[in-house]
Amino acid sequence: MTDNGKVMHTEWLFAFLDTGFVLAAMYVWNFAHPGWFLHPNPEKKDLEMRATASIQ
Repeated sequence: MTDNGKVMHTEWLFAFLDTGFVLAAMYVWNFAHPGWFLHPNPEKKDLEMRATASIQ
């Protein structure tokens, strides 16, 4: 068998472009967190976190 096929010669392009888009998406989501675009709920701003479990 020989490695003269078109797929073998263009596979590096697929790997390069796929990796590039994955890295770009990771950086976008790390620097522009989607939580910044969510609207806060004004009704829940006065809630407190309390422990409700007790050891008996």
